[in-house]
Amino acid sequence: MERIFRVLGLKVKMGRKFRESNPKFLPPMPVATAHFPNISSPHSGNSATFVCEVLKRWFNSATSMSPRSLATLLPLSSVLLITACKPLGPNHETPEMKLPASFSSGGVKWKRQSPDSLPSPRAWWRLYGDGTLNSLVDRALSNNQELAGAAARVRQARSLSAASRGRYFPTIDLNPSASRSKSRVQDVSTIQNNFSVPADLSYELDVWGAVRRQVESADASADAQQENFNALKLTIASEVAQTYWALRAVDADRALLTRAVELRRKAFSLLREQRDAGAISGLDLSRAEVEVATAEADKIQLDQD
Repeated sequence: MERIFRVLGLKVKMGRKFRESNPKFLPPMPVATAHFPNISSPHSGNSATFVCEVLKRWFNSATSMSPRSLATLLPLSSVLLITACKPLGPNHETPEMKLPASFSSGGVKWKRQSPDSLPSPRAWWRLYGDGTLNSLVDRALSNNQELAGAAARVRQARSLSAASRGRYFPTIDLNPSASRSKSRVQDVSTIQNNFSVPADLSYELDVWGAVRRQVESADASADAQQENFNALKLTIASEVAQTYWALRAVDADRALLTRAVELRRKAFSLLREQRDAGAISGLDLSRAEVEVATAEADKIQLDQD
C-alpha cells in the first residue's frame, strides 16, 4: 500500500488504529495517514468531499502518469470511493436534558455529602439502618422468580451482543474426515488410509456499516434488558419497604391505642371514686365512660383492619 501511494507522489504513514472512543472492544483497522497539500483533513468535514477532492486532483494529473501508475490508480480509486460511504442509518444521539443551574430550598442549608460516605445506590433501603428491613428486601430479591427471569434475559442479551461481534472476524469452516480402505489384488492385501481436512474461509467486508449497526443494535438491546432488570429490582425493593413501614405504622398506632385505653380506664376509675365521694356529678362520670368506649372501639377497628 505504501508503494502505491508513493507512485502517486503522496507521503503516507501506515499503521494500525484501535477505537479508543468506544470502551467496548472493536477490531483494529489498518489506516493510512497521507499528506495532501492544500486539502483539508477528512476529520474537519465530510469524508466523501475529501475523497472527491483527492480523486479530482489525481485524475487531473493522470495524463502525466505512466500506464503502470494508471493501472495502480484505478483499483485504489475504487477502494477510496467505497470507504467514503457512510454506514446505514443515522448515528444515535442522546437527547440533552436541561437542568437548572441551581436549586432553591427556601433558605434551608444543604449539607454536602461525599459519595464514599453513602451506601451504594443499588441498596438504598440500607439508608434506614433497619436490620429487619434489610433482611426482608434481601430475601425478596433472592426468591423472586420474576426477577430471576429478568436476570436470565439480561444474560441472553449480553451473549447475543458478544456473538454479534464475531461478524467482525473471518469465519473458518473445518470438515475433517478420515477413511480406511482395504483392497486385495492377486493375493496381495493393500490398506490405504485417507485423511482430508477441507477448510472454507469467508469474510464479509463491512463496506456499508451494516455489521456495526447490528452490533450497536445488539448492545442497545442488552442495555435495555439491563435497565428493565434494574427497574424491576427497584420496584420489588420499594414494595417491600412500603409494606414494611406500613406495618410498622400500624404497630405504632396499636401501641398508642392500647396505651390510650389503659389511661381512659384509669381515669374512669378515679372519676367513679370521686363521684362516690360526692366530689363530681354523674355527668362527668358518664363522659369518661364514653371516652373509654370510644378508645376501645378504635382499637378493635384497627385490629380488624
